[in-house]
Amino acid sequence: MDSLALAPRRKRAGFYFQVQRRNIVASDVVDYVHQLRRQLRRPLTVVWDRWRVHRKAEELLLARHSDWLRIEYLPAYAPELNPVEGT
Repeated sequence: MDSLALAPRRKRAGFYFQVQRRNIVASDVVDYVHQLRRQLRRPLTVVWDRWRVHRKAEELLLARHSDWLRIEYLPAYAPELNPVEGT
């Protein structure tokens, strides 16, 4: 798993990753988000695709951590955001 962390006010970016030796399940994603939160020590806005594991992890995370976590999803299909799609 990997993440790009952006702090616009501080003009900083960071790259975080974790190597998995097996298929990723929702509990792995939940653990990764918790580790990321501990390392960054800030509220998080996570942008995910619509992978089933992400949707399940969202249910598990927001049930307990809605005070510091916000989850946004990429659009399912948005050709206007990808110039290559128009050609």
